[in-house]
Amino acid sequence: MNDKEVYIITGATGGMGKVLTEKLYRSGKSVLMACRNEERARNFIEELPSLSATPRPLVRHLDLASFDSVRNFVENIRKEGFRIKALVHNAGTLNQQCRITPDHFEQMTQVNYLSPYLLTRLLLPGMDQEGRIVCTSSCTWRLGNLQSDLFRQSLEHFHMFRTYGSSKLAILAFTAELAHRCRHTGITVNAVDPGVVDTPMITMHRWFDPLTNLFFRPFIKTAEEGAATTLYLTCSEEVKRENGTFWKNKRRQRMPRLLTQRDVCQQLWEKTEKQVAAYL
Repeated sequence: MNDKEVYIITGATGGMGKVLTEKLYRSGKSVLMACRNEERARNFIEELPSLSATPRPLVRHLDLASFDSVRNFVENIRKEGFRIKALVHNAGTLNQQCRITPDHFEQMTQVNYLSPYLLTRLLLPGMDQEGRIVCTSSCTWRLGNLQSDLFRQSLEHFHMFRTYGSSKLAILAFTAELAHRCRHTGITVNAVDPGVVDTPMITMHRWFDPLTNLFFRPFIKTAEEGAATTLYLTCSEEVKRENGTFWKNKRRQRMPRLLTQRDVCQQLWEKTEKQVAAYL
């Protein structure tokens, strides 16, 4: 294994992020944990067994709520000369209230879509010739839309699940468009719906949480179950040629009908590019 090859996992200190990191590490892959809380990541690494043939996972700071952080992360990756075998967009956020980032975007829109778009665009030159990009979407894409107000959410227009769903629909559109643009390069781009996973994100801190836990617990996946399809798309030889597809439970799903229209995905790409132009 080339010691400069890395598998980048964003949100690597979350439940699924830890699973992905450990599984890839145990399989002999060199992992780079991209996350906000570096101390938590290092504490997790200390708990991993030592494998003589595999380097310990690396930790680098990345805050997807900040375009400056994304750019700094990429600059450091370039300086270190890494060749990226896979980029896994695992990080995500679900907020009950409208939060605006320092870049003046609604936080879910930036963390779940805009920053992954920017991060991918900046890292593409450093991708392996057969590199893989895996984007995390959700069944909530059905609640979203790609209207012009996607990038300018305000308190009066904010709706937790609609806004979240729009970010997940947008990342699917990004997957489809980037896959089309990379179709002759050897780089593949696919998306995954991990299902409802037992992470802090699904806790609403409301009076109905105990009832939700009681009735829906049998249908909620463990972090390991939730990460299984992402792991499959990241390194299985069975899917190395898949490109522009959407997966759940290791099975291909239909892309939203809206996104089968190339012009829809292309227009969103161009609108997004304008939003982050200063960082490209």
